[in-house]
Amino acid sequence: MKWPPELNVLSNQDTPNYKQPDDTRGRLAKYVNDFREIGQQVPSDEQATDEQVEAGLPPLLGVLEVMRPDRYADLDALIVGKQMERSLAGRLPDWVREIRFETGNDSNGDPALWIWLEIDDDAATAEVLSRNTRQVRGVLGECVQQLEIPHWPYIRFRTSSERADATLEAVK
Repeated sequence: MKWPPELNVLSNQDTPNYKQPDDTRGRLAKYVNDFREIGQQVPSDEQATDEQVEAGLPPLLGVLEVMRPDRYADLDALIVGKQMERSLAGRLPDWVREIRFETGNDSNGDPALWIWLEIDDDAATAEVLSRNTRQVRGVLGECVQQLEIPHWPYIRFRTSSERADATLEAVK
């Protein structure tokens, strides 16, 4: 499988400070190739057998595990997000639980990067919220500048309990 150069960020090569347990790009290539191999066994004018579906499920789930559509809303978000995660390794406070990325155009039509941070409830109390968000905004803005990301960053915060509430509403 040949990789477009912009997807080289999916590999942990040349990024010793990025805490990634294995070669993401290699894992993704294996999952895609395994899935493709199974898919090619299905005649184009027939449905997959139960056995083929069962065999195709693990590599499909592997692709989803690597691509994380719940964290990276689009391909540009995946690329930018991986770059930022590498750069941010060890730089964000422990109360930042998760980061999600989305790219697109803002209301002016300019390239934008939405960064959604899930933070611990304790980090969002009235006494510390302003200081905490200012600190993280500074680190993220610095990262966007250092990486020369050509998108304007829009940084949004929500607490773990807000996310849980939103998830419950979504499944009702």
